[in-house]
Amino acid sequence: MATKHLNEHLYYSDLYDKHTVEECRRIEKHTSDIPLVMDGKQVDEAERQRLMTAVNQVHLYFVKGERYAKKTETIQEWMSKDKEIDDFVESAKAPGNITCLTCGRLAPSGEGSLNIGYDGKKHRMLYFYECPLGHLPHRAFYDDGEEYKKKYHHCPTCKAILDEKVERKKNKIVTTYSCQSCNYQEVDEFDLSVKPVKKEEVDNDYTKDRDRFCLSEKEGGEYLSSKYALESLKDTMKDIEERHKNKEVYDEVATIKKLTIIDLEKLIAPELEKAQYVKFHMKDPEVSRDVYVPFVVYDGKSDRSEWDSKNDLKKLFKQVLEGTNWRLMSDGANYRLGMLEGRLRAFEREEDLVNLVKKAKKS
Repeated sequence: MATKHLNEHLYYSDLYDKHTVEECRRIEKHTSDIPLVMDGKQVDEAERQRLMTAVNQVHLYFVKGERYAKKTETIQEWMSKDKEIDDFVESAKAPGNITCLTCGRLAPSGEGSLNIGYDGKKHRMLYFYECPLGHLPHRAFYDDGEEYKKKYHHCPTCKAILDEKVERKKNKIVTTYSCQSCNYQEVDEFDLSVKPVKKEEVDNDYTKDRDRFCLSEKEGGEYLSSKYALESLKDTMKDIEERHKNKEVYDEVATIKKLTIIDLEKLIAPELEKAQYVKFHMKDPEVSRDVYVPFVVYDGKSDRSEWDSKNDLKKLFKQVLEGTNWRLMSDGANYRLGMLEGRLRAFEREEDLVNLVKKAKKS
C-alpha cells in the first residue's frame, strides 16, 4: 500500500516551528557586525555588543512576526500539496495490455513508483512490468501510457554510447562504462555496506528557543495589530502627501456640484431648449459600479446636418456640465432622423472626481 503523504495538522505546525527556530538562530549567529569606528569615533567592544544586540532584537522582532503571519497560510499550502499527491496516487491507473517484447505474453505490473512533479511539472506514477517467463528486457510505463526509455551514458571524448557492465563484488555494485570507439573507460562503485547510523544529537535548547522565537497567539495578534496600524499610517501619510502635492486639484474637486438625477434634468433641459434641442427626457438609470443615465432629445432645427447636430450637442453638454459631477459619455450621441440618443455618466467617488479634474486640466 502506498505511503500517505498527508499528515495531521500538528506535524506541519511542528515542522514550521522548527524552520522558524533555525532561521532565527541563524540571524542571532550571523547578524552583520557593527564596525568599531562610527562617525569617526572609536566604539569599544562593550558598546559594539550592545548595538549588535539592539540590531538583532529589531531584526528578530520582524522575522518572528512575519513567520507567525505566514504560518497558517503556509501550513495550508503544505497540506493541500500533500493531499493532492495522495489523491493523484489513489486515482492513478497502471496501463494495461503491456506485452513482453520477447514472447508477446501479457506482462503484469508491479506497484507503481511515484515521481513527484516539481517546478510546475505534473506528478507521475511509473509502473514496472516483468514477463511471467522471466524474459528480458523488463518494461516500464508511466500512468499516462508513455513508456520509460533508459537514458544512455555518452562518451565524454567521442560522444558514442557507452557500454555498461554491472557486477556484484562482495558488498559493492560495480558498474563499468566502456567505449567501443575510443577505448574510454569509467568505473562507478556503489557501496552496499551498512554504515553505522549517526546518532542524532539531542537539541537541549530547542524547547527554550521555540518559546523565544515562535510567537503565541496573543503575541502574534499584537504583532499583526501593530503591522496593520503601521500600514494604515503609511497609507494615511501617502494620502496626505498626495493631497498636498495636488492641493489645487483637490480644492477644485471640493467646488464640484454633485447633482442628483432630477437636478441634472432641470439643469440640462432649459439649455437644450435654447439651442433648439427639444423634448429632452431621461430613461431609467443603469446602476452598477457607476451610474449611467440614457437620454433622448430631438433636434428642432430641420436644416441642421447630422454632423452639426451631433457636434453642437456634444459642445453644449460640455459647457452645461462643466463644474458638475456629470459628463457625456465619450462616444457622444447617436443620430437618426433628428433623434439623438446618448448616455450621461455620474462621477461619485473622490478618486474619480480627481481624475476628472486632472483630465480637464490636460485638455
